Amino acid sequence: PCPTAEVAVMGVPCRALFDTGSMVSTVVKSFAMLHLRHAELRGERTTFIAIRAANGTSVGVVGYLITDVTVGDRLYKRFGIIVVDDPVDSEDRKSLPV
Repeated sequence: PCPTAEVAVMGVPCRALFDTGSMVSTVVKSFAMLHLRHAELRGERTTFIAIRAANGTSVGVVGYLITDVTVGDRLYKRFGIIVVDDPVDSEDRKSLPV
């Protein structure tokens, strides 16, 4: 299993999956729309960001956020997070939105 930790995105606590092999940080659309509505979603349905999962399947990109993220006692200011479509069949992403 991949390591997880409690983090805060824009002050909103959540559980995050730490994938050290990933080149991007993502959050699912449902979490962003529910908890990060006040954030400015940039590049909505942009075509210049393309993401593929480890198995090669395409991941739908909704846009991206520039926000503060706290991990433990460390604050990362102006951290880029890509907002992706909710997976159709993954319960893991519902319990680990970041």
